[in-house]
Amino acid sequence: MSHIAAILPRQMKPWLWRKLSDHMQLQYRLPSGLRARIASYSDWCMYNDIFVAGEYDKAIEAALKSAKPGKTFRVVDLGANVGFFTMRVLDLIARHEIKFDRIECLLVEASARLHPSLHKHLGSMDRKELTTKIVIGLVGLKTGDAQLVLKTSECMNEVTKQPGKRSNRVPYYNLDETLGDLTEISLLKCDIEGSELDFLDTYPQLLRNTQVAVFEFHDPVCPASLGILKVMKAGFVSSHILLDQGNAKTVFFTR
Repeated sequence: MSHIAAILPRQMKPWLWRKLSDHMQLQYRLPSGLRARIASYSDWCMYNDIFVAGEYDKAIEAALKSAKPGKTFRVVDLGANVGFFTMRVLDLIARHEIKFDRIECLLVEASARLHPSLHKHLGSMDRKELTTKIVIGLVGLKTGDAQLVLKTSECMNEVTKQPGKRSNRVPYYNLDETLGDLTEISLLKCDIEGSELDFLDTYPQLLRNTQVAVFEFHDPVCPASLGILKVMKAGFVSSHILLDQGNAKTVFFTR
């Protein structure tokens, strides 16, 4: 398959993955016992970024280091896609043998097409200390809706105000419904298709309640220079660039 993929035009790779994944049933059992399923070219790219390259590991390790064993560890995964980020968090908790009284995970994803994969990865996980909530909706504003432009590769989806041929109307999810009464979030990841500025302006208190945060900032809708400034105003004391792709930067923040 790798030889075929090498000679195909880049835009053909998602098509090839869709055709083959129905028959290949690709999955990998992590050392922690979790199973990651690869159903698309987008999944394959994210699997390598998160589990092989460890793109978010420094941020996750910082959150685990600052957390108190025996207490509640809360993860908020905004732009969850198929749930690999949250799976990596749970994977590292298991590997380090950290014992929390409770682990609470909120995953919000705009694309309804990804709900089956999210549920397979996390919705039916049977661990007595784990509570998982999966929500399909946009993040940024508290009310209303916007258009989600669906790309061939799901990790490239975009939010826009104007409807188009490849867009669907998706309502915003009000995070206060789940997080409004909480005073501490252990780890927040925010990669929401270019709506990061809306999120930062709408949920300042939620950000102040967060111990470690990871943002992916996208030019030109949310330049990293502006995004970093807004996050730091929530009381974080340091920022670290995890990945610099030119027009997109992944940055994590600690207190």
